[in-house]
Amino acid sequence: MNKDIFISYSSSDQEIAEGICSHFEKNGLSCWIAPRNVRPGENYAEEIMLGLENAKIVVLVFSKNSQSSKYVTKEIQKAYINNKEILPVNIDDSLPKDKMKTFLRNKQWLNAFPNPEDSYDVMVMGARRLIEGKRPDRGFVPMHSDEEKGGFFDNHKYHVIAIVAIILIAVVGFVAFNGTSMNSNGTNSSQSLVSIDYIQMDDDTGKGYSWKYSYFVFGSISSNVSDSSNIVHIDFLDESGKVVMSNETKVGDINDNTLGIYYGDKNTASKVSLEVRDSSGKVLANAESNNFVVQ
Repeated sequence: MNKDIFISYSSSDQEIAEGICSHFEKNGLSCWIAPRNVRPGENYAEEIMLGLENAKIVVLVFSKNSQSSKYVTKEIQKAYINNKEILPVNIDDSLPKDKMKTFLRNKQWLNAFPNPEDSYDVMVMGARRLIEGKRPDRGFVPMHSDEEKGGFFDNHKYHVIAIVAIILIAVVGFVAFNGTSMNSNGTNSSQSLVSIDYIQMDDDTGKGYSWKYSYFVFGSISSNVSDSSNIVHIDFLDESGKVVMSNETKVGDINDNTLGIYYGDKNTASKVSLEVRDSSGKVLANAESNNFVVQ
């Protein structure tokens, strides 16, 4: 079942996804795509996850349909957790948001809107480079960069970015003088050295895993406390403040902005308390959040 590419897409975009798949294969790149590669009699969802695990890279056919698809989100989350390279190709003018934006942070994007077939050859070159361990070059841009009309950002974003930059500088200055800040999502963070974006809780009961629930803490750590030997200690608390589970991860082992992952049998946690500690146990920064997102 090993393939070069796993193609993730919404069923609403099936025709476009199959066209992309066909062009990849005409150029010698093997693909896994549902429903074609789901073996008869096998569990559909498990086959998809297995196909993703055995592929070298993931090509995401991104659109408003895939953005709203919980199945596509699950696939990209799985790729993100497994450190799979993801190559997003946008086929409309929509933007990633919420969890999808988190998973696709800093990825190189190809704008294939409005005629995806015109970008087939660029997709092939980008996929080949990613399979070879290189970054895509021609035709691909960072998701967060400004582009001319027809890309993700229109021509007027430069002014907005300048304003936002001024506001951010003011906020950082305020936090530096006031120690602890409260983020809009209900998160306390010390001196902006560490922040918790949200905590995702997945109900895995009935999926055959040895655990029943999985928790993913998404956030960021400032370079001031990002020494690879530092420890991120996370306590999950119930409503009474009792610690029901804990997790520790070395900063050097953190994947992108996943500060901690815990698999357990309980779903009683309602708050997360996080500390960044050095090798001697000294607390360098801390944050708290009750911003749980349940899947």
